[in-house]
Amino acid sequence: MSVSKLKNSFLLLILLVAIPVGIIFWQPDLGTSLVIAAGWLPIFFSRTNLKTLTLLFVMVILAAFPTYKFLLKDYQRDRLITFINPYNDPLDKGYHVIQSTIAVGSGGFWGRGLGHGTQSQLRFLPEHNTDFIFAALSEELGFIGSSLVIILF
Repeated sequence: MSVSKLKNSFLLLILLVAIPVGIIFWQPDLGTSLVIAAGWLPIFFSRTNLKTLTLLFVMVILAAFPTYKFLLKDYQRDRLITFINPYNDPLDKGYHVIQSTIAVGSGGFWGRGLGHGTQSQLRFLPEHNTDFIFAALSEELGFIGSSLVIILF
């Protein structure tokens, strides 16, 4: 493949993802745009060489600070900080993440048994039937049960 064709396909690959991710980011829906971009990365990595990946990595690092400072809204910055360190605000923004971590850890290897999870039954996990179902399942079925669910999935 010639260099010009390679550059054209590389730019096309970037545009095919950058346009929808940019539109979704503008909504503002940071989470969905990050998920789409992360899903695109394996495709991108499979079609590029180390030099291009290094260049892209440097560009992302250079663009990260201005994006964080000027493009993200305050609540989006708070969510990113909570994602990185939920213990920064353990009684407000990081509460649910910490409780779900406690639930998964308290399940141990075998679990507490169906219906006997303290975090889910005592309502420390607010939506244990939907949003935190894996944490509740991990507490009740333990490492073995959660691993089985992942394998079946």
